[in-house]
Amino acid sequence: EVAVSAGPRRPAETGVSHPDQVRHASGLLWGEGSLASTDVARELESTYFARFPALTALLESAGSKSARRVLSSALENMNWSWGEDADMDTLNVCFDLGPGSYATVALRELLTIRDYALERSLRDE
Repeated sequence: EVAVSAGPRRPAETGVSHPDQVRHASGLLWGEGSLASTDVARELESTYFARFPALTALLESAGSKSARRVLSSALENMNWSWGEDADMDTLNVCFDLGPGSYATVALRELLTIRDYALERSLRDE
């Protein structure tokens, strides 16, 4: 297990643990440098990436540095509202994410989007 901060990734990249860090599941980004993982995790990651020698060589030759990425993110300061009177079909969603997180992924997990016009046209065919 490697301590990974949900904030700036510097501690995660160096493998340095800080008392105020929360532990998060993390994944390896392959590249040059030593792995921050230890014991069983290091063995699993090394064995897995050994299956892709061309890819690992390409990443290393491109200058990619070995690092870890948090595998889940917490949304902070989330709020939502419907659009104003004439625009009630618009949903406004606001939230904060940490570095390395993608808003499109968060929205995909939060929302189920249906295209009623497409469903209607397919039904009418």
